[in-house]
Amino acid sequence: MVACSRFILWMQQPLVPYVAGTAVDSVWTRPTPAGVYPYQVTVQNLITTAATVNTPMAGGNGNNLVAFNVRNNNPYPVTFASIASNTFGSGAVVSRVFYKPTPIAGAPGAISAANGWTQFGTANNNVVANTLNQLMTGLTLSIPAGATYGIALDLTGATFPAYTNGAGIVTYSNSGCDIITGGNVGWGGPAAPGVPVNNPRNFNGQVVFLGSGAGTCTSPARTVIVTVHQPTTVTTQPANQTICTDKVATFTAAGGGSGPFSYQWQVSTNGNNPPWTNITNGGVYSGATSATLTITQPPVA
Repeated sequence: MVACSRFILWMQQPLVPYVAGTAVDSVWTRPTPAGVYPYQVTVQNLITTAATVNTPMAGGNGNNLVAFNVRNNNPYPVTFASIASNTFGSGAVVSRVFYKPTPIAGAPGAISAANGWTQFGTANNNVVANTLNQLMTGLTLSIPAGATYGIALDLTGATFPAYTNGAGIVTYSNSGCDIITGGNVGWGGPAAPGVPVNNPRNFNGQVVFLGSGAGTCTSPARTVIVTVHQPTTVTTQPANQTICTDKVATFTAAGGGSGPFSYQWQVSTNGNNPPWTNITNGGVYSGATSATLTITQPPVA
């Protein structure tokens, strides 16, 4: 008579995974105990913003830096994503853009960290005079709902931003986003950390804003049924057996819970220690993926 190897049974309830990138209606719940739970749910629309705000391109003057305001009138944050500018001349330049989380309303002072300004973008560019030159993309400045930020753009190198002499405050808008320039808002001057001293000046260029947020439309309530299953358990453990090599042994396990269950028997030939290896049907084994494993005429080995 020989002692057979010891066996272990794994049982698992099937799951439906969420596929990343696939839009689905999802309901997250944590009900207990197991049962069937009806929920009333609504769907709120999502508004996306891709606002491209342009100002006129009549740039007859220029300084290394021009300052203006941007405003987000949407009920959700938007991202200041890119900036382009008319330039007075052509050639290689280094462009930088700064923000202050408060609006310009009078002389902005030094464009420096000590004065509340933060640089959030820079690039090396080759620009062409009297053209809308894309200076920076992929910017990530988040402007909260209802906020107005001061913005300063400077160029150093072959040329500088071209702007027009302004008069009163002018606002240019698209999809809930504004560029505000002229008046006591639009200033020009030396590159940062210099102090802009020329006013009023109108920024000649473009800013792109991106954003998304919950809209104002909500669907009628509908009923969603969530079924919570009992946890999977092993209610009957297989019993150890010792048999002769010409006999047949069966090992049976029973699962508890909601099911359905899948089965996979494993074998260890190392005294109930790893490694555990999946059993496949064939040879002495049958029922490798069922509740009952049958071993027919196991060899001494």
